[in-house]
Amino acid sequence: MKRICLLLLVFVFLFTAACGDGGENTPAGTNAPAAPTPEPVSDTRYVRWTVTEARTYPLVCADAEYGWGKLCLLGEQEEKPVLLYGGTEPRTIALDRSYALVAAGPEAVWLGVETALVCLDDQGNQTLSLTLSEKTEDMTCDGDGNLWVAHKSTLTLVRIDGSTETVSLPQGFTAGTLCRLGSGGIGVFASRTKGDVSPVLRLTAEDRDPRPLDGAEAWPMVAPGDDTADFYCYMEWGKDHSLSGGKQIFRFADGRGTPALDLAGLGHEGQLRGICPDGADFIVLYTTEDSAGFLRLKRTEAEKQILTMARLENNHINSDLIDRFNAEHPEYYLVSRLYGDEDELHLDILAGERPDLLSGMCVSTEVYAAKGLLADLYPYLEREPELLADLVPSVLKSLETYGGKLTQLCPDYVLYTCAAPKRYVGDADRWTLADLESICTENPELTLWGPERGMKLLDVMLCAILEHFADLESQELHFDSPEFIAYLDFLLEMDQRAQSFSGSFDYGDGEILFCVENFTSVAGESPSASVSGYVQAMAQLDTDALQFVGFPAEGGTGCRINATSLFSVMAGTGNEETAWTFLRWTLEESVQETMTTYIPIRKSVLEAQLKQAGEGTSEATVTRYKDPVGAANGTNTETYTVTVPAVPGLSEAELNLFRDLLDRAEGLYQDARIHPCYELIYRECADFFSGKKTSAETAASIQAKMAIYLAERG
Repeated sequence: MKRICLLLLVFVFLFTAACGDGGENTPAGTNAPAAPTPEPVSDTRYVRWTVTEARTYPLVCADAEYGWGKLCLLGEQEEKPVLLYGGTEPRTIALDRSYALVAAGPEAVWLGVETALVCLDDQGNQTLSLTLSEKTEDMTCDGDGNLWVAHKSTLTLVRIDGSTETVSLPQGFTAGTLCRLGSGGIGVFASRTKGDVSPVLRLTAEDRDPRPLDGAEAWPMVAPGDDTADFYCYMEWGKDHSLSGGKQIFRFADGRGTPALDLAGLGHEGQLRGICPDGADFIVLYTTEDSAGFLRLKRTEAEKQILTMARLENNHINSDLIDRFNAEHPEYYLVSRLYGDEDELHLDILAGERPDLLSGMCVSTEVYAAKGLLADLYPYLEREPELLADLVPSVLKSLETYGGKLTQLCPDYVLYTCAAPKRYVGDADRWTLADLESICTENPELTLWGPERGMKLLDVMLCAILEHFADLESQELHFDSPEFIAYLDFLLEMDQRAQSFSGSFDYGDGEILFCVENFTSVAGESPSASVSGYVQAMAQLDTDALQFVGFPAEGGTGCRINATSLFSVMAGTGNEETAWTFLRWTLEESVQETMTTYIPIRKSVLEAQLKQAGEGTSEATVTRYKDPVGAANGTNTETYTVTVPAVPGLSEAELNLFRDLLDRAEGLYQDARIHPCYELIYRECADFFSGKKTSAETAASIQAKMAIYLAERG
């Protein structure tokens, strides 16, 4: 028998990357900085913008700025430091050294690196050179031409005559970004604040006492203001700001941000580096790996329909889908309305401010469906019989909620199941919680999952527990029952067994019962990437010794799907048809064929991928960037080459096993990270496994808090 490591495969990594720690990959209510919430966007229309001028220059860009009708592009051309400076046809100015930052003034341009500053006139002649006492973090010119330089905790004001003055910032304020304000002076945006310090401060050369700019937040990117705005900003946190991502630009004035325009569908690729008003137009600066350029945007009379999606997550998979939809549909703009927690969403719904769409991750969709807040999607699909027939039936069935209605839809998913040694389960294709307890009682040397302790065991069993002891739709709860208390005691015993486990993940040793499998993709270049996780599993698992029995379930198969992208249409908005447009688009073959992270919902696309998985792949040489983010920004284009080994094709029996497991899928697998009810149970059990509460006390607490949670959403 082969020695086999327990495969969580790629799903745990990918799903954690999609909704785990940090940046855009983090649920909105966890560790990432909460994205500022703009004024509610109504379903009124606003106009589209068109590109009337586009210029590109062969320049590896370090910094870029536009102001007073002058374009400043700083970087290297043919590996020599240069500045492109002037109007829309800037002239090239050779520099004697490399600089990192550029700031444009009405009649001059400033260059900076480390502690050095130089000033050039409109002809490129150096007029001033300064050495500061602290490193320059950012710099900008105010409307009078004075230069402001940000350091960690102070500013330097450089007046037009070259005199300098140090300006102190409040204790705990770390300067991040500077921006010229349309209302006069500059804004200082914090990169980190402590205590009660305002995240944005306003200063002028006449009044150097930093004052809070009321209503402003430390947004990811800001742009200079004009006669109508203090400044413009992008409110979406992320690792990068791709031009094709269609960022929505907000105008900040009078203490609030309101939508001004969006950048969707401009037809240009690159990284967004800035935006600046130019009269009635806007100038967009962007860079690619080896060039920099600008676009002039002009307002049109064509109108655009706003759609809103409520999200308690901020993962890149959903964000990428939304960005692509916006780019391909210039008549719409889908806005992510991020919420810190479900209570905020619930309050909006109660106030009559329903979004058009709902992202189902971190939301108790069953409760909203039972209250009639979500539209049934079957009538929309039934209008297109060919499309409905091409969707995997078991996936649709798994997504059904209240009364057999399809109130949520996923364009792709993970096939989530469990195998166990045949020595314990025989040829059974399903088992119950009672079977699980019986097997472990009869085999006192057996652990559920090797060294995995109580909280991890609880997490993987939450689906079976919730479905057996609760009905969210009817709000019937049985966590205070003797059966649930006994089940907690069983998990505690398995926790104690795991504590003394010293073996390896070898199912031939008879010490481990669970073999958890998440069939999804691994990083690959082949069109069958979405099933390559299954390909890898078949290459490593001893399928002669293991039986795919599913997770323990009461009367079900225990095979489930999990979905990172899970969307619903909110009912009662009057905008249901338009909201369906987005969901229908995610089902198009052109979209489905690009879903190589998870498994597509369209049978035709999946079968094409399975066909290739049966053929296998040959050995290939692949070139990749060492720093993909740096490469996208044009700062590090170093590559390396690897050899991807050949992958043997799956046998017909292995392909049919995959199809069988998918046919057996009958529900969603969710855990404490992505469902509020599971999180509540998980959190209450922490004290139980640490010995602070008994099983009876824990059961009573879960019963009470679940009842409160459901009642609040009544």
